[in-house]
Amino acid sequence: MPQKQFSPLKLLKHMDRVQGLLEGKTIFPVTVELDASNACNQDCIWCTFDHYRNVQNHLMPEDLMLRIVHELADCGVKSILWTGGGEPLMNPATMNAMEETIRLGMKNGLYTNGTLLDEKKVDRVIDTCSFVRFSMDAATAKTHHALHQTKKPEEFDLILANILRLVERRNAQGLEYPTVGYSFLVHSENVHEILPAAQLTKKMGLDYFQLKPVVNYDGPQLPPDSLKLADQEISKAEELNDDGFDVISLDYKFSDISDHHKRYGRDYPTCIGHAFLGTIASNGDVFVCCHKRGMPRFKYGNLKEQSFKEIWASAQRKRAIDRIDVSRCHPLCKAHEFNKLLHRMSGEQKHPDFL
Repeated sequence: MPQKQFSPLKLLKHMDRVQGLLEGKTIFPVTVELDASNACNQDCIWCTFDHYRNVQNHLMPEDLMLRIVHELADCGVKSILWTGGGEPLMNPATMNAMEETIRLGMKNGLYTNGTLLDEKKVDRVIDTCSFVRFSMDAATAKTHHALHQTKKPEEFDLILANILRLVERRNAQGLEYPTVGYSFLVHSENVHEILPAAQLTKKMGLDYFQLKPVVNYDGPQLPPDSLKLADQEISKAEELNDDGFDVISLDYKFSDISDHHKRYGRDYPTCIGHAFLGTIASNGDVFVCCHKRGMPRFKYGNLKEQSFKEIWASAQRKRAIDRIDVSRCHPLCKAHEFNKLLHRMSGEQKHPDFL
């Protein structure tokens, strides 16, 4: 599987929207993150949304979810990423909405901790998802239990069984999709398990093993010794790469997070990449981005009160965008690499017709 699936260059596949944005037009997002649930059955030690979950711990009603899916399709959104402040499969309506997404011509991606992927859901996920990425972050039950603070250490083996069931059923049908990935957030407490986790992932027949650093919104980032060890272990893991399996390290995240000047790789003055991404919380609130979830200053509106199209064209959205100060934004935001690319493309270019 090519690593370009994580490359910001895929933005260039949507040049009509890129050109529109650079001309100052309002464009609709390519992808929208939709929180079907703000509740979670795990409590990861690095969760960036734990406070918000404690305040807004609920599931999105099915009627609202289905209406939103229709409105996103009407606006030309290409894909919905089922993620959230919580675990998307905790909402029993999620699968119905994913099936409606496909019916309307959009695509689904699913981030899940894997605990709720039962017999019936596996088949429905295969039928509806372009990819599924499992948030695992460990190679052993002990480490997984410590980091995800699961109810029982045995949940790790249960999740592995669910993942294996998904991969085997997909393969039995001769399907290429959904691609299945094992996500590993590098932390000081799990850096020693990078290689065995990659080996486990390959042995189970998954398509890729993805690594990126844990990002602290407040406080210190990964210490230098952990970053150094991670670099060594990732190099060993990358030796597992072959035609059917990729170890994918998002290297720019590791280098940017180690920026001693705390600019975290930001060489651009403003955020414009947010225009390609939407974030809808489980209560219907629409935010600038997933990192601003729950912050009133960066709220565009609420889908119980307005349509998505109305919110996207609203004065409140413009005010929220005007409040963005990239120097105060969280490190390594989702639009980070898009911003780098877009700012290089904007402005006057000398000799643009000579490549």
